[in-house]
Amino acid sequence: MSQRTDSFPSTVFTAASGAFVVLSLFYWLTGVDGLRKVVAENIGLFETAAFVISLFFFILLFFAMLQMRGFNIRAKILCFLSTVLIAGNVIVLFAMIYLTRGLLENGKAIAPTQFEGMYFSILVFTGNGWGEFLPTSITRIVVLVQTVLGVLFFPMLISSMLLLFEAAAPARSSHT
Repeated sequence: MSQRTDSFPSTVFTAASGAFVVLSLFYWLTGVDGLRKVVAENIGLFETAAFVISLFFFILLFFAMLQMRGFNIRAKILCFLSTVLIAGNVIVLFAMIYLTRGLLENGKAIAPTQFEGMYFSILVFTGNGWGEFLPTSITRIVVLVQTVLGVLFFPMLISSMLLLFEAAAPARSSHT
């Protein structure tokens, strides 16, 4: 069986890694006040863009994984790395929203730090609960969407890992 070397997995990986680098640099280098200002001025547009970008990446990854059988090991490694990078994109995008919209701590509204926004976003995405922070009434729908994306992510991660292990395992020959 010949192995396919299509460029689709490379394209997905390039898009995911580029977006992750840009979003992460923007998140950490802008600073809390600058980030809050930029996102707050365009919050409706920003939230919509976060949802659309996240959904786009998940759909792109889903279709890439559907085509993975027969690809070479490099393409399967790129698919796995893309899965991890897309999760990172979703976590950073939603952390920006939580920074702007705020969270509740002990029943009081707070303006979270960058670390707290990222911490809450990771907790929501992985389904580990909310810890000491709670979403405000405005961010409940945002939390719901991120939770659904997190639930969809883990089967994709497991699938990409299985594809990777399948490609790394030596071919079995049938002995009759």
